[in-house]
Amino acid sequence: MSVKRGTTKPKKPHADFPLTPNGCGQWSKKIKGKVYYFGAWDDPDAALRRYLAEKDSLLAGVQPTKANGTGTVGWLCNTFMNAKEQQVKDGDLSQRTLNNYHLACKAIAAHFGKGRPLNTLGPADFANMRAKFPKNWGPVSVNTRITSVSAVFKYAYDSGAVPNRINLGLNFKRVSQKRLRLHAAEKPSKYFTAAEVHQLIDASPVQLKAMILLCLNAGYGPADCGRLRISDIDFKRNWISGLREKTAIARAAWLWPETMSAINKAIQSRPSPRRDEWSDLVFVTRNRKPWHLDGDKSYPIQQAFKKAAETAGVYRKGVGIYAMRHVLETEGGTDQVAINHVMGHIDPSMAGTYRESVDGKRIKQVCQRVRKWFQAGKPKAKSTAKKRGAK
Repeated sequence: MSVKRGTTKPKKPHADFPLTPNGCGQWSKKIKGKVYYFGAWDDPDAALRRYLAEKDSLLAGVQPTKANGTGTVGWLCNTFMNAKEQQVKDGDLSQRTLNNYHLACKAIAAHFGKGRPLNTLGPADFANMRAKFPKNWGPVSVNTRITSVSAVFKYAYDSGAVPNRINLGLNFKRVSQKRLRLHAAEKPSKYFTAAEVHQLIDASPVQLKAMILLCLNAGYGPADCGRLRISDIDFKRNWISGLREKTAIARAAWLWPETMSAINKAIQSRPSPRRDEWSDLVFVTRNRKPWHLDGDKSYPIQQAFKKAAETAGVYRKGVGIYAMRHVLETEGGTDQVAINHVMGHIDPSMAGTYRESVDGKRIKQVCQRVRKWFQAGKPKAKSTAKKRGAK
């Protein structure tokens, strides 16, 4: 049901009618902080019946099913986001993925309208939606949005909101791998030379120095650094291990003397954390907060790295501290099993399924190999003779 601007909302059929006329043309109700839609203005009785049938489930946090296909876009987006927020609480979904889903739901509601019945959507609608993606989007952004939108409408069928899968059509598809590779080839290399890494470290403040070394030495990313706790580090063995948050895969690394020294200096110089729950963090910002918080869009580590890269004269647009993982993967040698373990990568092979552990000696060899590469790029000190000659 489309509502023209300026249309007067209808009055409630009677004083104790539990629903409110929403501006989208639907009767709605806020339950547990979320707005749900139950039917068009012109049929309040049907909306009331639907509300009464679904109320108990919604109050209990359980998503009611709609196997007759009468669900709307607004209803689907609400129920989908509720389910995904619960997955985040349960630890089964990352905040970053939830953010992508939220953006997708906003786009879906804006494009189709919240009151649009799900059973009226077809391939032409989704082809039109894809055609209106911003022209400045790269292939990765296009694929992220298509994946998220597809997940929302898959949920419509999986949850019983529609009796058959909604046909998104052949034109609503991801960008090809070939186009992704061509696009990646046009971007700056995500690789720093050893000499450039030394320049970056020299241009960085104490905590960022330690983070750069940790990313290069142990394959950490910005979020890993922001979450790192002092208790995660074995200072006697120069060893770090645990599960990588992103993949829940076991990882471990031998920490270089340079990395250990930088970490110790970072801990000694860090500000006092604002909260007791942050007291074990290795890295704390000058605002006394973690360098990474799920859902935070300020990205302080990336900003600090960009500033250091600009100061060092090695800044390239789109190339951040995460590039250190690219360097480790490139310079780590030929023992891919050990490299994967350091990086926290998933090994989908049958061997990966059966492999219970990786020998610590193999892990240390990977880290030592990258350290040798790193040391080879250290600027050589000018000799005394040359200095005298210059005078």
